[in-house]
Amino acid sequence: MSTEEAKAEASLSSSSKLTREHAPLLITGTSSYYDDENDDGSDTENRPTEIQHQQQQQQEEEEWPSSLPIHSSEYYESRTPSTWKIMVGVLLPLLVAGGILQLSINIERHKPTNIHKDDNKFEPPPLQELYFNAKQDNFDLTSSTTFPLRILVVDDDDATKFPGEEGPLVVYTGNEGSIEDFANQTGQVFLLAQHLRGRPAFIEQRYFGTSIPSHDDSINNSSSSSSSNCYQYLSTEQVLADLVGAIAFLKRRYGSPNVVAVGGSYGGMLTAWLQRQHPDLITAAWASSAPLLGFASTLESLQRQTAIYDIIQDNYEPSCAVLIGDAFRHMQAKQSEAEIQTILQICPKAYNRDGRIPASFLKQRAIGWLQNLLGLIANFNYPYEVSFAGRAVPKNPTRKVCEELHKKVDQDPEQLGADRILGALEWFVNPINSTAVDDSFNLGHESSCRKIEPSFYSYNPGFIPGPWTYQRCYDLIMAYEVPESSKMFLPCSMFAPNCWSEAEFANFCEASFGHKPQSSQSRADYFGTDQRSFVDNRIVLINGRLDPWGYAGVGYSGRNTKSPNGLPGNVMWMDGAAHHLDLWWPHPDDPPSVVETRREAFQLISKWVTDASQ
Repeated sequence: MSTEEAKAEASLSSSSKLTREHAPLLITGTSSYYDDENDDGSDTENRPTEIQHQQQQQQEEEEWPSSLPIHSSEYYESRTPSTWKIMVGVLLPLLVAGGILQLSINIERHKPTNIHKDDNKFEPPPLQELYFNAKQDNFDLTSSTTFPLRILVVDDDDATKFPGEEGPLVVYTGNEGSIEDFANQTGQVFLLAQHLRGRPAFIEQRYFGTSIPSHDDSINNSSSSSSSNCYQYLSTEQVLADLVGAIAFLKRRYGSPNVVAVGGSYGGMLTAWLQRQHPDLITAAWASSAPLLGFASTLESLQRQTAIYDIIQDNYEPSCAVLIGDAFRHMQAKQSEAEIQTILQICPKAYNRDGRIPASFLKQRAIGWLQNLLGLIANFNYPYEVSFAGRAVPKNPTRKVCEELHKKVDQDPEQLGADRILGALEWFVNPINSTAVDDSFNLGHESSCRKIEPSFYSYNPGFIPGPWTYQRCYDLIMAYEVPESSKMFLPCSMFAPNCWSEAEFANFCEASFGHKPQSSQSRADYFGTDQRSFVDNRIVLINGRLDPWGYAGVGYSGRNTKSPNGLPGNVMWMDGAAHHLDLWWPHPDDPPSVVETRREAFQLISKWVTDASQ
């Protein structure tokens, strides 16, 4: 689906309803713009206007540092005749030199079940699109320049939906993507709001969707200095300040006495930081799959630094992981760049706008690309079927990889290297000359070759990085390294891109944006990584045992520990659960631990809200 098609399906009439039988539909209705400086909290001061928003050119070919986790894009589609497709930015752990990819997935939406007794009668209400007048620079006291920050909220007072006139706001704090995507995905926001008799809202992050502080044409300029200038107002500090302003505005508008913040992955980090920094504003928080302890300078040991790859490997059966590792070793030691390019059908120019891929980088980039796919599939290791780029991805997809790999080996034991791995992934990667929606995998149009992403170690002149790359360079500096004990991936000693190097990372960022980042220590000092600082606040911290992000989650106690002992009641781990599965709409095949964790989260948040109201 093209960006235009996704936008068209997201913009629906205000008469539509969100129901269990029909997948949730984003209701934009009439956009309203609010100048918070002149808002006294009454409806008479609100001024609906027609606003035209210049959509940011999101680069499909975003270049990502190779050792960073990633969020993917996700689509949902109902099995009913009325379908709902959305694009959601979700970070999924990236493996090495392939770079981080922005992907498109179709996730099937099922009706909410088995959360609360009355859920069978629950019909999610429509969302209204509002705009908050946010400051372009929250820290320049002399500037009055603003931009419209998009908010999706249940704006009506239909008592049959959320009857609590004084219930809390349940606010999703955004991610690195358009907010309607997350509004359609994150069913627990609606269910928690229903449970608390409150009001759900979703706030978009600056520089994503329509919430652009500065429509600077320099984003289309290939120079690194221009790209840097384009994102000069992008930082986590700015994002958190936006959230404070927008939430305060919503509290005044609706008279809500309390606020519950909800977020997943990077959004979970925002949620936790927001509650810790502003406990007077945020009554309670639900932070799912938030890698709060993953900063490069604060990793407690090499074991934690390498655990992300161990967790990915653990998603695959042991014999399968060994066969994959053997294939990568064969690629590295025995196969030439030309042979790999022929097997994988890599485009000669790929994403290098100024010429062909240097031979010295092609093998490195190809290995990283295949590793990335295997990591991506591990992150989608859900207990029910989803679809990716228009094709079905079975439940527990890592099993599918291993089944196909064993078939490949049985058919031709002598076939090693890139052809073996590609054979195991052909069901996931579109074949050449097929049509789908993402150029990262030769999708979006018919093609005679595959494009693969630029490498962290092979910056391409002329490549235009996007806003998330900027944040990963200057905000969220995290480190990952393949351990020497890995059976599935090439150890650091064998494959340089599988090593963490802050110097190489800084070089990549300087080549992309014109200047080096601060030290990882300085960013870690700002965010704070003391586990007690999160545990001692009103934050529910949830992670899944199958989720590679869990290595940096609060309470992580090792990959082989099924149920961590001695954890506080607000730190929860879900067995058999992948990336922020707890926030999704309920599914009949949800693991019991996910159902129980949601129940416990509801109870704890309800208690905090009740205590705050007394």
